[in-house]
Amino acid sequence: MQKLMMFMKRKDDVSFEEFRTHYETVHIPTVAKWVGHLFTQSRRYYPQNHINFYVGRPDADQAPAHDGGVDYDAVSVYTIRDEAALAELMRIAADPEFTRWVTDDEANFVDRARSRQTLTEEITGIGMS
Repeated sequence: MQKLMMFMKRKDDVSFEEFRTHYETVHIPTVAKWVGHLFTQSRRYYPQNHINFYVGRPDADQAPAHDGGVDYDAVSVYTIRDEAALAELMRIAADPEFTRWVTDDEANFVDRARSRQTLTEEITGIGMS
């Protein structure tokens, strides 16, 4: 099963709340009008940045100070319906109107240079289901 993962970083001059509000109320709903039908599931995660899993470990002094090592303000995971949906997603992603809107809107709240996206394949197995 293929998933699109997006690791979003907000612009330095945008507060986390401004970022999250814009992402949830403007960006996601508008993008969904273009490509929402191609996904069977979407999830967004907002790191809480306070868990330290290094406690009690010999390398505890190497733990990240505040952010748990996560340098993103949102992680979005979209499950792509099937191969035909992936092909349609790529077609839409190349559409100049779609690209222009996404680029213009992201300029309002996203640090594109520090954000990442990747296509992944989900694998489950023993102990991981």
